[in-house]
Amino acid sequence: MSTASTSSSKDTGEECMICGAPPHGMHFGVNSCRACAAFFRRTLASGRIYKCRKAAKNCNVSKDVPNVCRCCRFLKCRRMGMAFNEVEKRSFDSETPDAARLTCPSSEVTYNVSPIKIENHKIVYDINPFLVLIGRILTGAPTPLDPPLSPTVRYPPLQRLHLALPFLFNESMYKKASLREVLIIDIVEAIEEMERSIHKTAGFIMSCKEFVDLQLSDKWLVFRHCSHSCFVLVRTYMTTQLFGYELDDQRMIFSDDFYCFADKFNFETSVLGLDEENTRKASQMLEPFADEIFRNVLRPMKMLRITKSELVYVLALIIWNVDNITGLSKHAIEVAERFKEEAANELHNYYKFELRMDNYAYRISKLTNIVHAVDKISAIRREIFTMAKVFDLFSCSLFDKDSFM
Repeated sequence: MSTASTSSSKDTGEECMICGAPPHGMHFGVNSCRACAAFFRRTLASGRIYKCRKAAKNCNVSKDVPNVCRCCRFLKCRRMGMAFNEVEKRSFDSETPDAARLTCPSSEVTYNVSPIKIENHKIVYDINPFLVLIGRILTGAPTPLDPPLSPTVRYPPLQRLHLALPFLFNESMYKKASLREVLIIDIVEAIEEMERSIHKTAGFIMSCKEFVDLQLSDKWLVFRHCSHSCFVLVRTYMTTQLFGYELDDQRMIFSDDFYCFADKFNFETSVLGLDEENTRKASQMLEPFADEIFRNVLRPMKMLRITKSELVYVLALIIWNVDNITGLSKHAIEVAERFKEEAANELHNYYKFELRMDNYAYRISKLTNIVHAVDKISAIRREIFTMAKVFDLFSCSLFDKDSFM
């Protein structure tokens, strides 16, 4: 187990495999610094093609070199093994007011990671570039599966979602030895992690034909409803895979490169610039997250020893439990009901023919309870961020009512 630390990076003697700077962790499969990871993501999101300054494509891309050749930097990212699911970019054609925020004003708009600053207990964050990127994904082509599906075969819905899981998380990236132990989570890093999670969920959900065929306004409503919840499930599932099924083990994976403890969980709120009393209030407001996840999601998963197929079923319910989504069209609600019916039949066949279970009612009831628990956690999150904004404790545009609340 590594030494406890905050989530800020420390000098470990390691180097970014691209530029030689101190690394921040595993990004796109490579131990790299934040700057190189952000450069790689921007390049793919924008579809840019660079020209080498010297035409030889062997420029020095060290951190000590001013004005590094972007062509050679990107080529080295590729050589070192960085990989990313590139998304087909389209300009947007939205007719609804709610979906209009997704509209890309020009095909030349590129996505740059917005800097996150803390000013007067507000998390200053320009969400518009991120909305543009998500909009491009939701209005683009379906996420291609590898290997591609046969056009002559009708695949059941859960099987298709199962094949798309690598877009949501890559099990091979999670290594117990490389995970940091974090006691107090840096708020800026938490926001960055949430952004990455939402982005991955967009790629995952666009593998679902039923979702792809919805009109954009419905896509946006369904996606906002499930984008955070999907990663609550993924992180919790990976916690069981890495740390086992001991019910009293408080460790919980929070991101691709660190874990925290449910009984010690909190954020570093002192950076918000609040007075002592309001700092205490902010910390108390954020504490319930981990306890709710631990008691009502992680422990039940451990007790069930949940399988990956069951995880996919729970993800399907999280996506398609749409009864409480205001403004969703009648057509989208009908699509959701058909999907859930097919998914239930598919799960029945999984229990009966693959696991050879005659009585699986208990497992289904526990899976349903997990779905309800995740919905409750989403409601708690919305309430916390609404109250924090009302009482002027802290706010962030990522959690505004028109974004990803």
